[in-house]
Amino acid sequence: MAHERELKFSSVRRMFCLVTLFDFLFIFLLWMLHASVSLGLQKEFHCQVQLYNFKTSLFDIVLLSAVRAVLLLLAYALCKSKHWFMVALTTFATCCFLIAKVVLYDWSLTTGIIPYVCKRAVGSNHPLDYIIFLMSFSMAWIETWLLDWKVLPREKKFAAMYGRPGLSSSGSSNERQPLLYDSHGGRYDQYHSEQGSAFYSPVSTPAGSESGTEYGSDEETGHRKGFHSLPASQSASHTNINLLSSQDREYYMQGKDALEKLLQIIKTEDGWKLEKQNGAGVTVHVQDFQDIGRIYKMEGNVNIDAQLLFEDLYYKLPESPRWNPTVADARILHTIDEHTDIAYNLAAESGGGIVASRDFVTVRHWQLIDGAYLSSGQAVTFDGMPPTKKYVRGENGPGGIVVRELPGRPRRCKLTWILNTDLKFQGWMPQYIIDQALTGVLMDIYKYVCQHADHIKSFQRTI
Repeated sequence: MAHERELKFSSVRRMFCLVTLFDFLFIFLLWMLHASVSLGLQKEFHCQVQLYNFKTSLFDIVLLSAVRAVLLLLAYALCKSKHWFMVALTTFATCCFLIAKVVLYDWSLTTGIIPYVCKRAVGSNHPLDYIIFLMSFSMAWIETWLLDWKVLPREKKFAAMYGRPGLSSSGSSNERQPLLYDSHGGRYDQYHSEQGSAFYSPVSTPAGSESGTEYGSDEETGHRKGFHSLPASQSASHTNINLLSSQDREYYMQGKDALEKLLQIIKTEDGWKLEKQNGAGVTVHVQDFQDIGRIYKMEGNVNIDAQLLFEDLYYKLPESPRWNPTVADARILHTIDEHTDIAYNLAAESGGGIVASRDFVTVRHWQLIDGAYLSSGQAVTFDGMPPTKKYVRGENGPGGIVVRELPGRPRRCKLTWILNTDLKFQGWMPQYIIDQALTGVLMDIYKYVCQHADHIKSFQRTI
């Protein structure tokens, strides 16, 4: 599975290895350009390699980048090291070498040790001299930053979520760790004990199931502590808004407004531009709506009962970071009625680190309309969760999710995810980069929802 491949050799580690290889190729290309604008590659090779001198040659910087690349690839590609020691060593050695080189290098190249034929070849104060020094120094620190701030923390987080902790970091078995694991590679006892304490079961057995055997009988579920169902009034909220406080009444109306706009979006069939699709029939379309904003629509089928999936996505929002790595934190801040609440969400960084973490405060409102479960949301201001300096506060426009049972296909539903967000970039960011990042997030969400749906079904069979 995808998460197993990620555990073996993560995508961010592959990116680090490519950057390391790029480091050597880039420095080597700069040296070749430097040689070409002088007397040519052949004479430069003779002067800087065959007649090498530390004070006059720049070819040793190329060799330095080659050694750096070999050591880093051996450590982090071949040996798959999870420690920063090697990159710290190569960066420290690079800095020491370049500092010594800057001090001792003959920038004017007027000393008598330079052969006459080479004075013009290495002759100097050429801008590429400085660029080679600066780029070698910069690439070493970029590799350090990428490994220590991106590769190792992300792999640690992913391993904690999906990794099998039966092996400690030293590779030895820990007898205190659980013996059983779930289908996603996580701890069976920890996950299922938490699932059982707050699971939201359907009101009735889905059509097509055998006497409730798969999902648990009414008698059995009735004795399970902490189980919850969708409220009986699924078609609409029957809250008397006159009984709400003025602030809650405003939140309630914002939630209803978001639902109306969500209906407008999903009923629009024309004007969508296909942004991405995969072989499983999952698509992401994009369209700009007047007075709503740029909408990203992800659609795909999920092998699970529609009500069961919706209950988990809506009511178990605080547990979503356990199975959805695109979410770092999620909480319910305030409940207005059985159909409306205020939620907090911290999105993990995306686009390979291009888009940093954002947090959001959203009013959510759901209804059952024409057999489809709709959960809408849009940004609100909540005094209990003001913006902080740690994260940029993003702003969600009207959007949400739609879960609909597929006709004639029991325990299988269609998931539509409508994303409408302003990430509040401080500066200009190309739209195509934003499109790629958000499209990738939606495809990842679908993948994690499918994995989680399999997990829910396997857990249902045990109760």
